[in-house]
Amino acid sequence: MVQDDKNTTVDYDTTNENIFIDQEEAYESFLANEQDKPKSDLSKVMYFSLCFLVLFTAVTGAGNLTAQIYSQLGFNSLGKLNQCVLYAVFCISALFTPAIVKNWGFKNGTFIGSLGFTFTLLAGTITASCSYEPIKDSLPWCSAEGTFLIYAFNMAGSLINGITGPILWTCSYRYVGACADDKNQGFYLGIFSSFVFGAGMTGSLMGKFIIPAFGQFGFYFFAAGLTVLSSLMIFLAPNVKKYGKEGQADTVIDKIMKMAKEAKQKRMRPLLPYMFFVGFLLAIYNGFEYVVIESTIPASYSDIAKNAITAEVFFVEGISTIFASLIAGVLADKLPRRIVLNIFLGLAIIAIVTSYMSETYQSIFYAYIMGCCWGMAYAGGYTLIGVLLTKDFEGRLEAFGVNNVIGNVAIALGFVLCIFVTDIPGMLIISSVLVVITQINTFLYKGKDEKKMPHNDDSFYKEVEY
Repeated sequence: MVQDDKNTTVDYDTTNENIFIDQEEAYESFLANEQDKPKSDLSKVMYFSLCFLVLFTAVTGAGNLTAQIYSQLGFNSLGKLNQCVLYAVFCISALFTPAIVKNWGFKNGTFIGSLGFTFTLLAGTITASCSYEPIKDSLPWCSAEGTFLIYAFNMAGSLINGITGPILWTCSYRYVGACADDKNQGFYLGIFSSFVFGAGMTGSLMGKFIIPAFGQFGFYFFAAGLTVLSSLMIFLAPNVKKYGKEGQADTVIDKIMKMAKEAKQKRMRPLLPYMFFVGFLLAIYNGFEYVVIESTIPASYSDIAKNAITAEVFFVEGISTIFASLIAGVLADKLPRRIVLNIFLGLAIIAIVTSYMSETYQSIFYAYIMGCCWGMAYAGGYTLIGVLLTKDFEGRLEAFGVNNVIGNVAIALGFVLCIFVTDIPGMLIISSVLVVITQINTFLYKGKDEKKMPHNDDSFYKEVEY
């Protein structure tokens, strides 16, 4: 009710006005967010990617061989148990990461997150010292009574790495996203991912040449040194301007509730199985592939020879992941995202088939094909998740939090399966079921900038017209 010039009381419906004000505020918020974004800067992306190449040369090179080396040293399930603890803690840490890093710069968060890998590689160095003849008899943890110390060192390393891991990935993807605009986010994230996965190639070369020359202890010692170098490089990286409003007053509980709300959104729901499957692929990559590869190597070969052949397969796989990451990023900028998602799921199906053929025919040739397909499925899927969270979910902390939780639950469960499902066909059946479930859901996914469909009309994502 309002009064006009003549003091006459009249009815006035303010509903439309309130809607207009809400739209105006939303649009202003949208403009502020866009203006906060810096211009494209490929040079920063390249330097940052180089930092991750150094870091993951060490991490991937060791990760590819840890389960195999630990088994050869007599710690049969320790490598896989390490991974279970790492990713179980990672899941819990991911719940708190959005609230923790909301006030941090993207570079500083990445630096802190990178430190966890140093502790993991130091634990590996301590474990591998039991293979170094000149000193192993003098080391208390290499005796039968001191074995518990080996487990304690490895669990501590996995615990620290699990806490810092979500910080690393959340801040690193947001760093790269801050260097790109809407037209090249997929391409820039593809470049970043190609360096991360290219480290699989350089890490395999490191294993192939360093282990025969300096042994397993020298291999881990060198890898630990690379993690220290990469953390220093990240610390020296240029800063980027933060963008978006993170809800600075949000508590941990607030952020967890927002993550739960994010996971229930109609656009997010079809993507959840894909997040799970990509996490499961990492467990396959580190805990299962080497079993298939070893099944193709004659039993008469020495452990060092087996390590070298396994490293060769992972080297070829590393090459395939570089191309897969770049292709995934470019395609995500140009094609409907659900089509790109299903392309890389198709590669997982080929990987399952060639894994079975490798074991059945004991063929190293099929093992190479298997490695390439698993690698491309994982690298492409991993890159696509980062692109989708950046493009379709505006790089929100809560969206990355959802992926961190679901992906790492999958990784932990995957490593548990690698411990208890010892036969290759059984693991392949489980993988096949997951592929089918994931493929059904990805057909329902629609990107934010794609034509709306009835299943994707959530008002949470409606763009404001002004």
